[in-house]
Amino acid sequence: MAGQSDGWITTARVLRRTGFGVTGAQVDAVAAQDWSKYVDAALGADPDADPGARATPMPTLPAPRGPGKGASVAARKEFNRQLSDQMTELSQWWLRRMVTAQQPIHEKLTLLWHNHFATSAQKVRFAAYMAAQNQKLRSLSLGDFHTLAYAMLTDAAMMHWLDAQTNTAKAPNENLAREFMELFTLGHGNGYTEDDVRQGARALTGWVIRPTGQTMVVPKRHDRTAKTIFGVTGNFDASGFCDTGWPSRNRRNTSPDGCGSSWRPIPNRRRRRSTALSPRTAATATCGR
Repeated sequence: MAGQSDGWITTARVLRRTGFGVTGAQVDAVAAQDWSKYVDAALGADPDADPGARATPMPTLPAPRGPGKGASVAARKEFNRQLSDQMTELSQWWLRRMVTAQQPIHEKLTLLWHNHFATSAQKVRFAAYMAAQNQKLRSLSLGDFHTLAYAMLTDAAMMHWLDAQTNTAKAPNENLAREFMELFTLGHGNGYTEDDVRQGARALTGWVIRPTGQTMVVPKRHDRTAKTIFGVTGNFDASGFCDTGWPSRNRRNTSPDGCGSSWRPIPNRRRRRSTALSPRTAATATCGR
């Protein structure tokens, strides 16, 4: 980059941070444009209308038929093979889409939120669940954090990963409520108590995953009694838990842990810490540096 202007060098750095690599010709093309208009066009583009994305459609991943209780060892091995093959197919598809997308910032944002709302394919195993989650992360990547958080709270892959389908009124499971506060919204030890976790778990009781991958509440499994979360008492369900799931003082800041760590792959390494960034603001601010 010797001999290049400061503007060209800055443009190259931003394009590398918001994508997966860039050529000199691509930097030349963007550096010659009005920066604000380029950023607005990049963030406003429909990721599914990207020519590269359209040339790389998501594979169809029907859930394999389960082997059943009395199945042979061979049948169980075949079922596991099918699950593994589908997950490999999905992973390879996403890598191809990252490479072929002409405007990669949306795939970079999808990867960013995929890392934030971490879900292990080793436990989930059903590629269709992971594919649906991937598309939710892509379509909601630049919306408000509350909408994204609720989508993940009731997502089949996330629910399977954190045992939400075993969370019932008679036997609450705290995994999802705890991780939602600790990892996804507030940050470890940041303003919630063990009682908030227990009460939150009760609010999340009753959810199940249907064979189609859709999630729903089974009323008889849900705790309909009053819960007190962050000092607020009500007959909370998943929506109420998400609304009350972090104190009002943090609503605009979303996750102090989350925004700082999640945006690390995009900004300059010398970034200043910010805990009050919406996804769109963060992406725009990043590109303006």
